[in-house]
Amino acid sequence: MDVNQGRVLLEEISQVVQVPMKFIHVTRNPFDNISTMVLRATGSRYAVREEGVKINNITVLDRAIASYFGKAASNQRVRERYGDAVIDIPGHETVLRPKETLQRLCDHLGVTCSEDYFAKCSRILYGAPSVTRDKVVWTEEQKARVTKMMKNYTFLKEYSFDEYPN
Repeated sequence: MDVNQGRVLLEEISQVVQVPMKFIHVTRNPFDNISTMVLRATGSRYAVREEGVKINNITVLDRAIASYFGKAASNQRVRERYGDAVIDIPGHETVLRPKETLQRLCDHLGVTCSEDYFAKCSRILYGAPSVTRDKVVWTEEQKARVTKMMKNYTFLKEYSFDEYPN
């Protein structure tokens, strides 16, 4: 779908539902997103669970980088068009701080949620954030290129190759 088709589709949806549009943009470290794209493209998602297994495919990684930043540009256009109707939620926050994240979402959507709701949701949001960047071999040039490209998007500013969710 091209940019204009997406814009028209969102406008049509807005006219049909007749309520203000709100967007929830869940973000993840670009290095992990891109690495996961590589693992999927190479059919290696399960193979890399073994300790020490890494995927080394510069061509697939370069394609994933290009694809990822095409998607980031689309998200940026939504942000520019809808402004404060867009909320960014770092994906790792849903796992590490579920109640606080759910409260932010409820506030953004203008809904009230009970403590019981927060407690039930928090119980199913467990585990640790997924980190896949260590399962793919990155060249220094690729890391530098992604880091530079990330600077074009405010919703990616907190991420880096060396920082892990906490």
